[in-house]
Amino acid sequence: MAPSEPEAEAEPSHRGAEDFYESPGREYAAQVAAAAAAGQDMAPLLPREKLKPAEVKDVDGELKLVVQLMPQEIIKWKDIKLVKPISMGSFGEVFLARLKNLDVSVKRSLLRPDGSMTPEQLRNLEREINSYRKLNQTQAPCIVKYIGCILEHPNLAVVTEFLPNGNLFDLLFIQRVNLKAALRLKISSQVTNAVGFMHSCDPIMIHRDLKTQNLVLDAHFNIKVCDFGKTQELRSNCAIITGQDTGGSPRYMAPECFMLGAHITEKVDIWSLGCCLVEVLGGPLPYEEIPAMSEVQSLLQRGVPPLVPQWFTPNAQPMLRKCFEFNPVQRIHVHEIQLVLKGLTPQDLERHGMDKRRTR
Repeated sequence: MAPSEPEAEAEPSHRGAEDFYESPGREYAAQVAAAAAAGQDMAPLLPREKLKPAEVKDVDGELKLVVQLMPQEIIKWKDIKLVKPISMGSFGEVFLARLKNLDVSVKRSLLRPDGSMTPEQLRNLEREINSYRKLNQTQAPCIVKYIGCILEHPNLAVVTEFLPNGNLFDLLFIQRVNLKAALRLKISSQVTNAVGFMHSCDPIMIHRDLKTQNLVLDAHFNIKVCDFGKTQELRSNCAIITGQDTGGSPRYMAPECFMLGAHITEKVDIWSLGCCLVEVLGGPLPYEEIPAMSEVQSLLQRGVPPLVPQWFTPNAQPMLRKCFEFNPVQRIHVHEIQLVLKGLTPQDLERHGMDKRRTR
């Protein structure tokens, strides 16, 4: 059960991923200092500087995954102790686990009954590892911290920090916690900042599966973005074109994602971000009253966007409507969203009833 006062800052009960990473470095620095005081030299910490390939072959020998990893990123399955399952997705199952003295999240790839993987499953695993590595190396804000991966068939998994307060969708719609206005604004700004950082990368990184299930909360109720299995880089000489892999979750997907052969840009994230912000600010899920996805797609074909509640503040309404422009060129830029959010106050949300869940 979520705490009644989620703004309260409780001390986390587990070691942070930063401690797990940095402690060896601090210990080594202490050893170097002691050796220097004794007039001795110590060799540099080379393992942290060398990339090595790690290859996974499918059981039928036809598919393989090759990624470049630092030695400390390769985690052995025997060093992982599964504690309990957290969630299940189309490509993997997520567990709370222990790695040495650290609570971690382990996303293990789902395999077919014969132990093999589809090409898309392998692509998802490769994209997730590469995206986490790049974002963590650049110290991206509000991104789940990557620890390493396990590449021992049939245990193929990505290991990240564990965030104890679960995902935002469960908090809002399963536990039905009424978050206070200040926390809603903080969460909105943090997820927008994460998207802004990804879109400022060179090349641009497109998440392609933004939804409140992929926004997780730490012990202080800060939001971090996870699940980068669909993430792709937007390179000027290599357009992303829709095909069999259209992207993430249909209710959050921009209309161009459903068009075969359409070019995809970072603006697909803006549509999805708009859906998330409507939910965070007290509004409904996208097309909440439409149960069948065929009907949702029909609405998209007719140019009907997700609902932007009429009770939202006068400056939030137009910003969110611009997230749902059907022409991606006309869709709002992430920096404009950041500016509008900076102009909102908790009192604005309270006056307009945006501090509680409403559908009408």
